[in-house]
Amino acid sequence: MSARDDLYLFAMIGKVQEDGNRAMAQRKLDAHHAEVLNEAAAEADKTVALFEDSDEGAAAAGAMEGIALRFRRMAREKSSPTGADATPDFFQPGHLYAYEVWRFHCATVTAHPTTGERTAIGWIRISDGSWTTYAYSAAEWGGSWTDITTTGKDGRS
Repeated sequence: MSARDDLYLFAMIGKVQEDGNRAMAQRKLDAHHAEVLNEAAAEADKTVALFEDSDEGAAAAGAMEGIALRFRRMAREKSSPTGADATPDFFQPGHLYAYEVWRFHCATVTAHPTTGERTAIGWIRISDGSWTTYAYSAAEWGGSWTDITTTGKDGRS
C-alpha cells in the first residue's frame, strides 16, 4: 500500500480528535508529500534523459537535474522525524536565535532555484540595537546558534 493510499484510508476513518492521532496524521501526510516529491524527481529525471544528448537541450537538462535534486532533498526532509523530539538542522521560520551578541529572527526559509541550497531570511539586530534584514546560508548554520524563542528573553547579558 502506498503512502497515498494509507493517507486516504486514514482520512476515511474519521475526524482526528486526539493528539496521538494528529501526530499519526502528520506522519502520514509527510510520507505522502515525500512520495509525491520522489515521483516528481523521477519525472524530472526522465526529462533530463530526453534533453541531455543534444547541445540545445544541455541547459534544460542541467536545470531539470537541479529540480530533481531539490525534490529529493525535500522528500528526505519530509521523511525525517518531526515534532518536539526532532532537532532542527537549520533556522526555523518564526524563531529567534542568539549567537554571542547577535540576535537573528528568522522570517522564512527558502531554497536556491537551481542548487536547492537553503537560505534563512530574516532580521538581525546590529550593534546600535536596531534591526536590519539579513540572510544566512546553510553553511553559516551551526551548533553555535541557540533558539531563544520560548525563553521570553532576547538572551542579552
